Amino acid sequence: MDDLGYERFAPKTGNEPTAENKSSTALEHKEESLNEGEVVNQELKTEETPKSVETSDKLIGNADNILPADVNAKTETENKLNPDTSINKETKVNANTDSVSEAEAARRTAEIKYYTEKTEKRKRTVQSTIFAIVTVLLIAIIGFQTIYIYKLNTAKVGLMTYDNEAYRSSKEKDKSDKKNNKVKDILDNANVVDPHFSLEEAASVTDPNKETLSISEIASKLMPATVSIYIVDAQNPKTILASGSGFVISEDGYVVTNKHVVVDALKSKELGIRVHVPGDEDTYVADIVGTDEQTDIAVVKLKDAKNMACVTLGDSDMLQIGELAVAIGNPLGSFESTVTVGVISATSREINTNGYTVELLQTDASINSGNSGGPLINSFGEVIGVTNAKISSAEGLGFAIPINSVKNVIESIINIGYVAGRPTLGVMIRTVSEGDYYGAEPGLYVEELTPDGPAERAGLEVGDKIISFDGIEIKESSDIMEVRDSHDIGDAVSIEVMRDGDILKLEIVIGESADYEH
Repeated sequence: MDDLGYERFAPKTGNEPTAENKSSTALEHKEESLNEGEVVNQELKTEETPKSVETSDKLIGNADNILPADVNAKTETENKLNPDTSINKETKVNANTDSVSEAEAARRTAEIKYYTEKTEKRKRTVQSTIFAIVTVLLIAIIGFQTIYIYKLNTAKVGLMTYDNEAYRSSKEKDKSDKKNNKVKDILDNANVVDPHFSLEEAASVTDPNKETLSISEIASKLMPATVSIYIVDAQNPKTILASGSGFVISEDGYVVTNKHVVVDALKSKELGIRVHVPGDEDTYVADIVGTDEQTDIAVVKLKDAKNMACVTLGDSDMLQIGELAVAIGNPLGSFESTVTVGVISATSREINTNGYTVELLQTDASINSGNSGGPLINSFGEVIGVTNAKISSAEGLGFAIPINSVKNVIESIINIGYVAGRPTLGVMIRTVSEGDYYGAEPGLYVEELTPDGPAERAGLEVGDKIISFDGIEIKESSDIMEVRDSHDIGDAVSIEVMRDGDILKLEIVIGESADYEH
């Protein structure tokens, strides 16, 4: 508490200072203040002048020390007279100073944050740029090395540059020569009957009046006359619904194929036939001339066809088991002019097709869906069969219709549109062997009858066992066909059958197949 307050509120104790003492004390204070001011002035004069900013800071910081003593005394006197005013002034100064300090600190913090973020951003940009440049350089180096290694491997650069084709040919020739020499040494030292065996030569047959061809010569000769047949949408020919093969037999464009290849187009007017001939960009529109269900043969005619390459028909009766067989066709409808090679495995296989028992050629030449209707060719480049079937559950079991059995069929279809004058019995026969059915005797049994056909009219029934036909004992289905074909249409022929243990004698009138196929 100041002196003024003390005098006003403190109780008197008898030791209070007198007026004289007060004057003496004030004079002493004044002298001390003057002496302190002189000392400060002397120190300012002797020290070197600092930088402007430091001087200002020092002056501000030591303002109380450099003020004259009388000013300090006056200020103290004012403070004593009005203590509240002194406190308010100090509070205001401190408040202003604090506000300025906080604003300055916030401004400096924002600046530091801004420059820090800017620096980090620049740093990241520089790092990304460096990474991109390094990546591009690495890719370029790897690409260059790859190309260079490829050129080294292909002998296009380097100290070992050479004629690559000549080198490879030389290597292949050396390898082939070594292999041939090794085989020759083995054959020379072995006890073999024929050291110069060739499958092509072994399978080919010779005829003094014909030229035996190699497989490549057969392909070159027959391929231009072997066509691909497509069943298409009549309104949109690019839509293919089925496919097969065929071969041209005349310069004006008659083509032989299988009935089952074109049967869909035969049944629907909304479908059409397009034929592609090797070497032509466009396809030919084709019409069905006629079909034969019994032999699975059909003939189609190419519109506006002229000077077509055509095949030569051979003699299938002269075929030998083991003879060369070449098939050309369009397997799967996607691989036109495909050539496959095999041998004749059998010359007379009885196969049930379309309800008829027919004799077919068997071959191990690869035959697949799409090959149907294509030619089977012998060593002389002659067509000796029409490929038409394959056993799907086994490999190397393909079948073809012997060309001799369908020559008359083809001619009849072209001349009158159907097969005329061919006898029929209207019956389908099944051969039962020993042990096929429990309690059944081996033999030939009636399996199916043509409605209102010759056999049904004669009184035959499904399950009858055929004993004899025209007085001839029947052991195989071929026996029945031989008797049938030896008679004319309209002839009445006797037939014996066993039914429920009884022998029945019936008479059958041979009919014409065309009457029951249309």
